[in-house]
Amino acid sequence: MYWKELDRKDRINSNLTLPAGILTVLAGVGAYYIQHFPSPQWELWTISFIVLSLFLCITIVFAVYYFSRAYHLGSAYGYIPTPKEIAQYILDLKNYYAFNKEPNVDELVEDDLRIFLVSKYSEFGTMNTQNNDEKSKYLHRSNVMISISLVILFFSLFPFYMVYHSDSKMQKSEIVNKK
Repeated sequence: MYWKELDRKDRINSNLTLPAGILTVLAGVGAYYIQHFPSPQWELWTISFIVLSLFLCITIVFAVYYFSRAYHLGSAYGYIPTPKEIAQYILDLKNYYAFNKEPNVDELVEDDLRIFLVSKYSEFGTMNTQNNDEKSKYLHRSNVMISISLVILFFSLFPFYMVYHSDSKMQKSEIVNKK
């Protein structure tokens, strides 16, 4: 279980790259929309573009929040002791049992070492499972918000086109007959 959770951690981390790229594109489109935001008019296309742009910005903010939680969960992963730490633990056990003049020191050390390693595998396997479950949850939420953002972006393209390329930029001219 411990090793599978470390592999799962690596898979989750590698699954963060595509959402990061899509979020970058969405942020760029959002910035483009903000730069070309229409002047307030009470026309259907303008209102629909403003509403869709607002929803797009809200979903992007949520997607970035969930993505940042998936990327930087804040919880540290647990790792089993290094061989050097295990060797030190064995030496400490041998010294302890030798000091207490226990018979069968090697058997006692072996039993205690087995218990120690199983407890560390269990402790850190559980910790890593919980961390991976949290990361997966936030990555899933981020992907859902990204999908919603893409749908809103698709539906906002037509109102944007209609507003941005509307004929309202034409100036009104009046022909006056001078006599």
